[in-house]
Amino acid sequence: MWLNNTAQHTDTQLFSRIAAGDEEAFATLFHRYTARLFPFLVSIVKSEADAREILQETFLKCWLSRDKLNGVDNPGAWLNTVATHSAYNYLRSRARYEKHLDNLAPMAEDTEEIVHTLDVRYAQKAIARAVAQLPARRRQIFELSRNEGLSRKQIAERLQLSENTVRNQLMESLHFIQDYLRKNSDLSIPFVLLILQSI
Repeated sequence: MWLNNTAQHTDTQLFSRIAAGDEEAFATLFHRYTARLFPFLVSIVKSEADAREILQETFLKCWLSRDKLNGVDNPGAWLNTVATHSAYNYLRSRARYEKHLDNLAPMAEDTEEIVHTLDVRYAQKAIARAVAQLPARRRQIFELSRNEGLSRKQIAERLQLSENTVRNQLMESLHFIQDYLRKNSDLSIPFVLLILQSI
């Protein structure tokens, strides 16, 4: 088990706050579990890039399901289950594409799961549209951070910029993306969801 009783109690409180739409609580949960879930997902899908996408999908599902979080007794186990299902759904889709479904155990998928998957895909596409609107250099910096997982220092060295410039550009990108989503979609996505690491 990942959580002791104290941690579980804290996570339950966070779930309750997230259920009420508290983005700060969501940010806390996101940072707490990213370090735990990411290596677990990499061990399943054998790809850091794919694991990042699945991690994002997991937290998107958490946010989209926030109205139900008050009824979750063990938040850590709940997140682990969502991440595991997302990872095996990914493997099943890849296996179907590669015509190797016989190597995977069949997984039941109810209507609610399908709806959530569609919601997640819609959110990811909306974020991609927002990123595409960024100026070229700002988009490059954002994608190096989000897609390649580079730190501010690594990005600064690669692009020959100061770390402060990189940080400011990332912050500008995130503010723009959140504003774009509010104006051009019906999504309400926490600020932290747009990145897979702290800036």
